[in-house]
Amino acid sequence: MKPLEQTNVLLLIPDLGIGGAERAISRLSVELAKVCNVYLCRFTDSDTIIYPVGGQLLSLNEPKRKNFFQKLMSIYFRATKLKKIKKDFAIHYSISFLEGANYINILSRQGERTIISLRGSILHDKDIRGIQGVIRKRILIPLLYRQADRIVALSEGLKHELYEHFGVSEKKIEVIYNHLDVPELEALSRQEVPVEFKNLLTLPTLIMSGRLHQQKGHREFLHVFKEVRLKTPCRLVIFGDGVLREKSILCAKSLQLKTYDIWSGEAVTPDYDVYFMGYVKNPFHLIAASTIFVFPSLYEGLGNALVEALACKITIIATDCHSGPREVLAPGTTSDYRLKTAEYAKYGILMPVLDNVAAAGEWISVLEKIINNVSLRETYSFESAKRLYDFDMDLIMPRWKSIIGY
Repeated sequence: MKPLEQTNVLLLIPDLGIGGAERAISRLSVELAKVCNVYLCRFTDSDTIIYPVGGQLLSLNEPKRKNFFQKLMSIYFRATKLKKIKKDFAIHYSISFLEGANYINILSRQGERTIISLRGSILHDKDIRGIQGVIRKRILIPLLYRQADRIVALSEGLKHELYEHFGVSEKKIEVIYNHLDVPELEALSRQEVPVEFKNLLTLPTLIMSGRLHQQKGHREFLHVFKEVRLKTPCRLVIFGDGVLREKSILCAKSLQLKTYDIWSGEAVTPDYDVYFMGYVKNPFHLIAASTIFVFPSLYEGLGNALVEALACKITIIATDCHSGPREVLAPGTTSDYRLKTAEYAKYGILMPVLDNVAAAGEWISVLEKIINNVSLRETYSFESAKRLYDFDMDLIMPRWKSIIGY
């Protein structure tokens, strides 16, 4: 076995913008660069880099394509370029995050150990639809994923999905959660809260963090929040940005909620019901100062923001969706994902997915209860901090290192 310091590891991801997978591969690159030679490659160098990079940064310099057939051609061009990179840098292990990168990683194999990572549900991803979705689900994913030497799944639910629905050998799949720098997160959560945010805390504050994407359930939750606010005065603060920025803001306004958005350039004042705050480097001290962290995702891989919220010692309410939240808040339990009433789990409260009127009614009822129950919130705040350490870097990183022969 080659000494680790002589091991060349290639990490591949489409871009290094905002996102859970992007943040996770950033952390992985930084940690692996301490013990081996790391090359972090992305599809194009035109995107803004949000997170730190460990090792040498590379680019395929292959722009994004919109047309499906152009995308197929891009797979070929990118795989050809990646083959050369793997050869030039004598790569021993190649690790890819996200579907497009996984295809290219497998197709460009040069004798190295090929490891792909599944970060989110394939079955329940609403973006995988139509003819393209059929090709991806029935041809590309089953055919190519089976050729990987190892597959790292972000959760047990995703592992089950791979071998039950896509015919991947269970022996090839390993579940590795995203790792966190727990002391750093806890320190960030204790920082002083800006004055303008303190002014919002004059009312109970519900807080969300994550991409503005249909997966995250922002618009569904806005309807719930409107009804909660009618009975119990409160505010909703949303951190994150994404493709549904405009639609999410319009949804809030259409519900007659006074809506603030950071992109307007206006000052933050306590005069609004809903606050869209965009991407914030450190939201943790703001989450810690709030009343309830809400996580209404329609489907997940694991839920980065959910796990990070544990560091903020705040009561967490999350959907029992495919997959992730149950593994985080109620480890060791199972679900058929048909929850109809609230489940007061060990580390947080699991709720039905917001896809029907009854589910919305349950959310409204439980939120009103939790907002007005200080004792229950204190109990969950205490318990959530315990669960956080199961995601500590010192526990998770050895599993990644073992994959590359450490």
